[in-house]
This record gives sequence, C-alpha cells and structure tokens, in this order.
Amino acid sequence: MWWRKALHKFLGFFGIDWPKIPPSQQENFSGGDFEGYLADKMNPETAKKVVDIFGKLQLPLPKKGEFLEGTEGALVFLNRYGVVLRIEHKKPEFTDNIVRLDNNPLVLRPIASIPAKDAIVEVVPGSHSDGSEKDSLKVKELLAKANVDYWDDGAHNIGLLPFKTPQFPNGIPVVIDRLAVAKFSERLKPVKVLLKALGLKSDPQEALYGKLTEAFNAAWRKGTAQVDAPKMAAFWRQAERSLKAGQLIAGWNEYRKDTYKIAEARREAKKYDAEIEKSRETAGVKGHYKTFGQPANQ
Repeated sequence: MWWRKALHKFLGFFGIDWPKIPPSQQENFSGGDFEGYLADKMNPETAKKVVDIFGKLQLPLPKKGEFLEGTEGALVFLNRYGVVLRIEHKKPEFTDNIVRLDNNPLVLRPIASIPAKDAIVEVVPGSHSDGSEKDSLKVKELLAKANVDYWDDGAHNIGLLPFKTPQFPNGIPVVIDRLAVAKFSERLKPVKVLLKALGLKSDPQEALYGKLTEAFNAAWRKGTAQVDAPKMAAFWRQAERSLKAGQLIAGWNEYRKDTYKIAEARREAKKYDAEIEKSRETAGVKGHYKTFGQPANQ
C-alpha cells in the first residue's frame, strides 16, 4: 500500500485527484448536475438516495459550481451553519484498512451519519484552519499510540477545534478527513490512551458537538426513514447558534494560502449559500428552512 500513499500525496500536492476519471465520464464529472455526478461516481440508485436525503435535510440540491468533487465522492460547504456535507463511498475505494473512527478525540467525528445505499452522507462540523505541518506530525505521533495510522498526513488534513489547552494554546489539532486514517492492526487501543496524552479527562468533541448530535437524532431517528420536519428545522437553528457561539467554524474561509482546492471550496460555499437563500425566497419563507421535498407537517 506504500506506493499508493506516496502517489496520492505526490498528486495531491499538485491538486490532482487519483484514480483518474475515465474519459467517457469526463463531461458529467467536470460539470454535470449533482445527481448525475453521483450516479457516475457511484451508481444511479445511490444518487437517488442522496437526493432524497437532501430533501429530508431541508436543503436544495447543489448545482454545478456549488459542490466540490472528491476522490471518494463530493463535499458541500455550508457557510451559514459552519458544517460540511461529505458524500462518500460507504466502503472506501482508494486504500486499505480505512476505519471511520467515531470516538477518537484526534479525528473529527460527524454530527450525523446517514446511509444512502452504497454511500454515506455525513454532517461534519467545521473547524479552524491550521496549516501547521508541526501539528500534523504531532497528531500522527499521538494516533500511532492508539494503533491508528494517519496515512494521508499533512497540514491540509488538519483543523483546529475551538478548544484550547496548555499543550495546544491555539486549539486541539484534529484530522478533518476520517478517510485519512487507517488501522495499524485489528486491535485499536482505548481512547483513554489519547485523552491522557492530551491531558484531558473527557473528549472535547462531545462538549462541542454532543447537543447538536442529540438535536439531529431527535429529528431523524437512526434506522428509520421518517424525519420530523419541525425538529430538523430546529436542528439547523441550533447549528446557526453554535456558529455564532464559535463552536462551529466555516474554516474554509480562513485559509491564507489557497492550497488543496480551498479557493474552489470558498467560491462554491458562497454560491451554495445563495442557492439556499433563493430556495427559501421562492418558497416564500423568510425564517429558517422550509421542508424541501416533503410536506411541512410530515
């Protein structure tokens, strides 16, 4: 697997995704609509599931230039709430031993994860930009203590939690892409190993995002297809309050150096924010979200 890591990093330095897109799919991948992009990237049935999820999330579908294409799927940045929607293959295609860690204090966990056939849609909290290779190296060393391989290491995959400690006065650095880590072995060491190394008694991500997860789960119970629309709207209002309180961060707007498609993400986030506003105005809604794609009382 070492050569795949090396090639990925080398191409990533120049902003190139790998594996390459087949020539027959170039038109859809480079400029097609969101559902068409996902249908080609994954399959049509999965794409339709994702479209349905956007409706239940009370979000309009992003158009061309409003989402970021990725090796494993797509990213949609929401400026007004400080969150990112990650749409990725449920089973990562690129590398081996990938593990989506849900309880590691040094790997950013999603507020919510929603299965969509062969994909997974994650609502991920935004964090401060870092840009420090030193922090990346420190995270790599700490994760290794828990038998976690931060294989796609580098400052481009590090964000800062709005949670400061004597060891990390600017905020605790975390891996912002869960697919950037893998298992060294089948057995991962207890999380308390990392908490002790960080000088913490509890996971700061629980303090920052725990109530948001509770609000989302109240709106959309795990394992069901039913969504409580008013509670989903309440979740987004709570996210907005968390953004204003500095717990959620639209960190893609903070980068000083436009590397790793950050400039593109910033442009797309601005366009998608306008799309959200236009959808609300079209529906005659002046407050928070209406329910796109389902009755308001459902």
